[in-house]
Amino acid sequence: MGKRIAIIASTKDPASINIFRRISGIGDRPLPKVNEGEIYFLVKGSAVDFIIIGCEPIFAENLDEKLPTYDLFVFLSRHESLSKRKTLSAHVPGNWTNSAPYGGLPKHVCIAPANFLTALMLNIKTSAEEEDIAGQWSITFEVTHHGPYIEKIPTVFVEIGSSQPEWNNPQAGRVIADAILKTIKEDQRHPAAVSFGGPHYAPSVNRKILLEEYEIAVGHMIPGYVFDEITVRDVKMALERTLENVEIALVDKKGLKKKHRDWLLEYLSDIDIEIVKI
Repeated sequence: MGKRIAIIASTKDPASINIFRRISGIGDRPLPKVNEGEIYFLVKGSAVDFIIIGCEPIFAENLDEKLPTYDLFVFLSRHESLSKRKTLSAHVPGNWTNSAPYGGLPKHVCIAPANFLTALMLNIKTSAEEEDIAGQWSITFEVTHHGPYIEKIPTVFVEIGSSQPEWNNPQAGRVIADAILKTIKEDQRHPAAVSFGGPHYAPSVNRKILLEEYEIAVGHMIPGYVFDEITVRDVKMALERTLENVEIALVDKKGLKKKHRDWLLEYLSDIDIEIVKI
């Protein structure tokens, strides 16, 4: 990519450290002690820095103020769900509603690097197939959710879910590490999209991109369940807070209530954007 990338792990997150050990080359060596609010640099190469933080990744607010010279943040993290679903996932952080219980700011989202995120998910799929675990894990985009809020630097979370055995699974850690390293070496330039509607794991987006390999790059995803609390202002924010110029709106036609779909399509029809119903 020709950019400076910070790959960020947390000592408080077992999945984060699992991936970090495999991507940084630290292996099974003891980790440095990193206190809350501290940053430890394990530098490798001129383009990629490996960084350990002492707080939970979702609460690493405004990290761009401490690390302003990067072009991309990649947070390594765990994913938690009551279903204990085995997942390998990635998404952009941010909050669409007036609630922010898991970090970030209400009604604020990070900058979405759509091409990096989409290439990363495709590489996770390929790496999982190479490790022969693709049939055992759900490989999925997640909608934009949780913190931290990073104002100036495009940010992605890549996660292992959804419980302790998965967080510490060495194959899962290796799949994510390999996928990140592959993605860093690539220079994907597909038309950028924002998706609207559907549930948390964005099945229509997964089908369109991961299965049908529709050549677009999706960044922000606004799920159907937040539409009672959002307006045109938030749709504009999703478009403006995407690294690339957004050319396509992916609209999950079954994943939105009619009253939400109607105002959304009316607005999208008034701006210069291609509407693709999925």
